[in-house]
Amino acid sequence: MKKIAKKYITAILFILARHKLHKIKPKIIGVTGSYGKTTTKEAIFKIFERHFLTEQSQKSFNTPLGMCLTILHQESGENSLWVWLKILLSATKESILPSSYPKYLILEYGADAPGNIEELTALARPDIAVITSVGPVHLGQGQFKNLEAIAEEKAKLLKALPKNGLAILNNDDEKVRVMKYKGKKIFFGQKPDSNLLAKEIKSNLDGTKAILCHKNETKNLVSSVIGRQNISSLLAAISVAVAEKIPLAKAIDNLKFFELPPGRMNLLDGINFSKILDSSYNSSPQTLKSALKTLAEIKSYEKKIAVLGQMNELGKHSKKFHEEIGKEFVKYNFDFLITVFGDAKFIIKSAVEHGFPAENTLACETAEEAGFFLQNIYKLNYGDLVLIKGSQNNVRLEKCVEMLLLNDLRDFKKLCRRNWVK
Repeated sequence: MKKIAKKYITAILFILARHKLHKIKPKIIGVTGSYGKTTTKEAIFKIFERHFLTEQSQKSFNTPLGMCLTILHQESGENSLWVWLKILLSATKESILPSSYPKYLILEYGADAPGNIEELTALARPDIAVITSVGPVHLGQGQFKNLEAIAEEKAKLLKALPKNGLAILNNDDEKVRVMKYKGKKIFFGQKPDSNLLAKEIKSNLDGTKAILCHKNETKNLVSSVIGRQNISSLLAAISVAVAEKIPLAKAIDNLKFFELPPGRMNLLDGINFSKILDSSYNSSPQTLKSALKTLAEIKSYEKKIAVLGQMNELGKHSKKFHEEIGKEFVKYNFDFLITVFGDAKFIIKSAVEHGFPAENTLACETAEEAGFFLQNIYKLNYGDLVLIKGSQNNVRLEKCVEMLLLNDLRDFKKLCRRNWVK
């Protein structure tokens, strides 16, 4: 779709979506953060759908256009102008004519540059604001200057809250914890002063366990979600639930079989009965360090291999961030390191400088090259566990994951950005 046409179509959909919300007035739960947004949104939905009529943003639709499509119950027209014209007709009917609508609407608020949150809150003002994290992402040209600018942008979601609104904040993230809001706040995390406290966290390939404390209640959390870093998203979702009068035990029980969205630390069966930890959706310094720690904590595998793609949008500090990952990598007893595209090569450079054997590394330019190597040269086998973590543009490590899936168990719906494959 041409840029000018897209601009006008978005403007029309914006008006239609605002009219729909003004008429129906659902309770809006808004989620933002540098990472963990989609997982948190999905976890909230998993709890709420069992108690209330609830809808959520499609996939990771967190731009004005994507949010409009969610509100108006429309799919994307991709690059077909004709399809978009039909969408406009359908959206107009949806906005004007009576139709069923949820009590709760869970929306994801993305921010790639200053001003993005304000644009989204002008469309959909949240009643509950959830802020998951502030981290070094979107630091490229024309984006954010530093972490402080990112935190300032995320905090704008709190400014959009009404007087009787509610802020759900990550108590373990320093820049989130100090965000100002005069209304009611609930803090979740592992710090002792958290309103919803998680302690004694244990995670392996079977999932994650923890003890949760809220007011005078103490409950056990058992989840199939892999990676202790994902406990934060579960805590955020449970915090929203208890604030909306869903009992703590019910909220926890509803998350027992919650599955992470594709490409976010999902365990898949690989060729020759190897195992793949698929975290190919996105990568940032903080989430990558957490993923490496998760890989290290998992026992009973003969070999552990990491396929790490370039972390995008890190601006002028990209080399430094990748070198930091290399230094982190050598802390653990991993067997092989593969990097994919651009600045990811500095992970290898730094790892080798800090003592990792150079002969156990490979720098690739494409996801397919990494997949071919693991298939035909390294020859993944039973007892091998592979972490695959990367970003989107120019990296697309879901293509590597696709090549390594066990042939007779392939399920493309489990792959991020690949569920269109038949």
